[in-house]
Amino acid sequence: MHQRVDILSKSWTTTRQNASVIWRVRLLGGQKHLCEGQGRRRESGFTLIEVTIALLILTVALLGLASMVIAVIKYGDYSKKRTIAITLAHNKMEEIKRIALTTPLTDADNSIESNLDENGVAGEGIFTRTVTITGGAGQLTLLTVTVTWRDTTTHAVTYRTLINQ
Repeated sequence: MHQRVDILSKSWTTTRQNASVIWRVRLLGGQKHLCEGQGRRRESGFTLIEVTIALLILTVALLGLASMVIAVIKYGDYSKKRTIAITLAHNKMEEIKRIALTTPLTDADNSIESNLDENGVAGEGIFTRTVTITGGAGQLTLLTVTVTWRDTTTHAVTYRTLINQ
């Protein structure tokens, strides 16, 4: 017994490497008919949901990276300013110790220098250097040098030493 198969339609879909015809057989009134596939076609590519999720993951990763870069810049700037403050305090302490070899130090030698730049020159800088001398001639003298600066908060570096006069 022969059955007649009618071809209702056919469609060609291309993939990357070959072309194929999508066919599907359906039964209508007891007869088998060959027709174009009516379901979902298998095509290469990404769906909108997949692209959106990938972009969301990429965004989260880039935000994390950006926050790390900001933290590195912030702590690098703090480290630079702290190094300058340590240098300013150390240089002043050495200068006073050199003076103390020939001249007795007293409380009158206390000083405050404001708006110092990174070279210790007063002007448009952000550093303040305070020298405090406790004690006097003929005894141990406590020398304290404090350098402060302000960005978002106030920071300070303090050096202390004893000088025998």
